[in-house]
Amino acid sequence: MMQEEASPKTLPSPRATVPDVAFVTGSISLPSAEENTLDEPVSATILRDVRLVAGKLKVVLLPKNTSEETLKALRDWDLWGPLMLCLTLSIMLSLTAPASQSAMVFTGVFVVVWAGAAVVTINAQLLGSTISFFQSVCVLGYCIFPLNIATMLLLVLKVIIHHVAIRLLIVAIGFVWSTRASVVFMSKMVPPKRKALTVYPVLLFYLFISWMVLIQIRFLCDTYFLINEKALFRPHIPVVEAICHQEDVTKMSGSASEQLDKLIRDIETDLGIDANAPLPSDKKPVKKAAAAKEAGAEGAKPKKEKGPKPVKKAAEADADQPEITKLDIRVGKIVKVWKHETADKLYCEEIDVGEDEPRQIASGLVYHYSLEEMQDHRILVLCNLKARNLVGFKSHGMVMCAATPLEDGKEKVKFVEPPADAKIGERIVFDGLTGEPFTPAQVEKKKVLVNIGEDMKTDENGVATWKGHVFQTSAGPCTAPGVPNAVIR
Repeated sequence: MMQEEASPKTLPSPRATVPDVAFVTGSISLPSAEENTLDEPVSATILRDVRLVAGKLKVVLLPKNTSEETLKALRDWDLWGPLMLCLTLSIMLSLTAPASQSAMVFTGVFVVVWAGAAVVTINAQLLGSTISFFQSVCVLGYCIFPLNIATMLLLVLKVIIHHVAIRLLIVAIGFVWSTRASVVFMSKMVPPKRKALTVYPVLLFYLFISWMVLIQIRFLCDTYFLINEKALFRPHIPVVEAICHQEDVTKMSGSASEQLDKLIRDIETDLGIDANAPLPSDKKPVKKAAAAKEAGAEGAKPKKEKGPKPVKKAAEADADQPEITKLDIRVGKIVKVWKHETADKLYCEEIDVGEDEPRQIASGLVYHYSLEEMQDHRILVLCNLKARNLVGFKSHGMVMCAATPLEDGKEKVKFVEPPADAKIGERIVFDGLTGEPFTPAQVEKKKVLVNIGEDMKTDENGVATWKGHVFQTSAGPCTAPGVPNAVIR
């Protein structure tokens, strides 16, 4: 028997069980680097900042109520925008102040805006605000933009907004706009129970700035209308214009009382008030005869009766006398000139007009002539005017000048000059017109300068005229070189 070959038994191979493993996936690429602005042009940087500032101003003008948009506007804070807005507001308000107070107003507005914003921010943070210090200052600074618009609007429309109610309405709109814009931002960042405590200082902050805008614009408008409505009643027009000139921003010096005294002197000069004149008294003078009677003077001599006073011929003027002949305009020469001690815009002159002594006259011509140009200059002088006290200097007349406006709002002012051969002290005459000059009291009482108005002016050749009648001397006509078709005053 054959034995079958025994085949080896195949053992079942163990199966290895592989557990399910979750494969980890991911990206091994590096994140792209942020945009590098170090190598970009300066113009691109400036434009980007300008766009950011403009975007924040747009949010201020149209504040959103949603917290998401509010946070987006607050996320990228900056101080350039608030700085420019504060600087603009300070400059505009300083231009409305008197020249002696411009620096003080500029500094005051600047300090109020930044110090006030800091105080309001600290108050909000103490109440649990979630925004940073600089974010809050940024918001408060941007929100004065509506008040900037109101101030600019008042400056542009100062000619037609003399009414207080209109100015108040414009400033009130700016205040409400600024307050609402800031409240929308600030109220989202504090607990609801403390919202009123946060909003209250914000209201005071913008209310104080609005008050500053209102009083400064009121001063500007009142001064503007005072100058334009009263200009014809003041003979010293160049002086008043120089005092009201706003480009001279002088440095503040001395105590507050000195600054107040200087402001009072400027106002007195503007209105032509004699600061040294005694106050009018309501008491009637006691007659000498009554005083002697009360004293019981027995040996007093009887008072001699006086006859009627003769009527002065000069006091009675012909009704048909031309207005220009009522003025005593003479040829003069400046023999001495110096700057006023306290008024930076005034020259003090001694002018020879053919009298025993030179006349002392003040003129606001510092912006138009140097001391060297003034010295020994031949000019025309209006002599029959009442003496006026101009910042402590007694002025006995007025220097005749021709003025024409320029495009930048300034004026070009030139002397009305006689011919070189004209005699010092001779009176200006007009062809076909005769008449004796009035006394200074008559000139003021009859309002001669008011009646003349702007009829005194130069023609297209710069020759001085009154209603077509030329200012004549023995040597020829008087002229104002370089200022044709200009008003003479």
